[in-house]
Amino acid sequence: MLAYTESFFTQQLAGVTQNLVKCQKKLMDLAQRLEKWRRGTARGKRPTKASVAKAVREILEPQFMKTLISVRIEEDNGVPRLHYTVDHNALNLLTQNRLGKTFLVTNRLHWTAEDVVQAYRSLTDVEEAFKNMKNLHFLHWQPAYHWTDQKLKVHGLYCVLALLLSSLARMLASQNGIKLTIPALLQELNAIREVAVIYPAGTLAHRKDHITLSRMSPRQRKLADSFQISEILQG
Repeated sequence: MLAYTESFFTQQLAGVTQNLVKCQKKLMDLAQRLEKWRRGTARGKRPTKASVAKAVREILEPQFMKTLISVRIEEDNGVPRLHYTVDHNALNLLTQNRLGKTFLVTNRLHWTAEDVVQAYRSLTDVEEAFKNMKNLHFLHWQPAYHWTDQKLKVHGLYCVLALLLSSLARMLASQNGIKLTIPALLQELNAIREVAVIYPAGTLAHRKDHITLSRMSPRQRKLADSFQISEILQG
């Protein structure tokens, strides 16, 4: 089946446009160097039609460029001359028929088309999980500080458990209207500190020592309320 994603289309179109600009710039530079040979102001090895064709193939190496840019090489007084244009018909066909589309193949024959697309798009969640486990500040797998298989398995277990708990925390925060990535959520929670307030002996007000929370931003306060941090502290 064929799936279309608007964001994927935008990303691919941006990449094609960027490559078009780069390739046209390189072709223009090549054409100008050939022009210097015709004027007799160039030095070095004389270009041939074959060498220019090879240079053009290398320039048009990025995806779709051979289809989108038409190139013609002629000889003028023994010196190659380069002509190139963007094939706008090919560009229109590419945007209509290729960009943003993904061909999906599955052996889950009992799945509906919606199930197949949803399963495919859920791969981004898996990729994000691996990315989070490589985060240098939170949830990172390395360094393990273990060398035996048994201890490495235990290390892997609590790394996955940490990711699971963080994902549940993110889901709870999202349900309370706080949309954050896992690293951003952990950064906010890490800034909420437990503070022990201890008064010196003989304080006139006879204040009682107690445990409280540090000052919080509005978002941190909302997170603390969502996770009932104050209630846990009092308990």
